[in-house]
Amino acid sequence: MPLIGKVLHYDFPEKWPSYMDITLQLLGSNDIGSIFAGVQCLLSLCRVYRFKQANDKRGELDRVTQATFPTLLALGNRLVEETSTDAGDMLKMIIKTYKHVVYVSYGSCG
Repeated sequence: MPLIGKVLHYDFPEKWPSYMDITLQLLGSNDIGSIFAGVQCLLSLCRVYRFKQANDKRGELDRVTQATFPTLLALGNRLVEETSTDAGDMLKMIIKTYKHVVYVSYGSCG
């Protein structure tokens, strides 16, 4: 787990509540570099929930997805039309973000 994941695992949301605000600001930016960073921040956060107790933290993850997934979906829809490597990289991270949330939701079933 990268360093940011370790910090988030222990500090989010109690000790680092502004992380979501920062991530949302980055995702809502008009600067492609900031949006890229926002997608990375969100992926790191969703990845962390794979290693937390699902029953204890499900409400937190639901709040994260409700706050970010509409923006993420709109971004992904725009990126599908792009042909740049950066667009492809961001789209890949978006898909990974969805994968981690689905894993937390259904990974322990069956």
